[in-house]
Amino acid sequence: PHPHLAPGGSEAAFNEMYGWDTHFINLGLLAHGRLDLVQNHLLNHAHMVEQYGRVLNGNRTYYLGRSQPPLLADSARLFLRAGGDAAVVRQVYPLLEWEYRGYWEAEHHATPVGLATNRDLIDSPLRPALAAEAETGLDFTAIYGGDVRECAPLLTNCALVRYAEATAEIADALGDAGGAQRWRAEAERRAGRIRELCWDDAAGFFLEYNHV
Repeated sequence: PHPHLAPGGSEAAFNEMYGWDTHFINLGLLAHGRLDLVQNHLLNHAHMVEQYGRVLNGNRTYYLGRSQPPLLADSARLFLRAGGDAAVVRQVYPLLEWEYRGYWEAEHHATPVGLATNRDLIDSPLRPALAAEAETGLDFTAIYGGDVRECAPLLTNCALVRYAEATAEIADALGDAGGAQRWRAEAERRAGRIRELCWDDAAGFFLEYNHV
């Protein structure tokens, strides 16, 4: 419903509003004091959550079945830190839980190990495994062994830790101390599972976890 910037420098490259691309556009806009455009982006993504339960991969029907790495909470946090309208963030705040609990913790993203996987929910023109991989933002990569749906991807789950941390900070700023406490506990729960399952002492590195 609001004017937005497309990635790639011009509409000749892309004319869609993408999910995580918009977050990085927001970083540049905030550095230049363009709170008006960041506010538009937040309201557009809030509209997507209201309509579809998630920030879409992009605003085309082609993308209705998937999201991208979840960064709406971080954009809202940075907007608030930069002096953005708290009323806008208050409008977005309840939708953060809606997206986190209702989409990223829904059955189609759940794994037996308490971390999230990635999926595309519609019959995409892509092969199902590739369509699911596109939700990670890394379209396309070999690191998931051919099927990200069998993995608990580091990128997705670390983004969800950051999402919970950002939502906790927003809750504090809006005077919801109980909400802030719940979100910090959730961030630590997921981070703990990542450390437990994905860290490899021998490699000295975090590795993707195959839950199958």
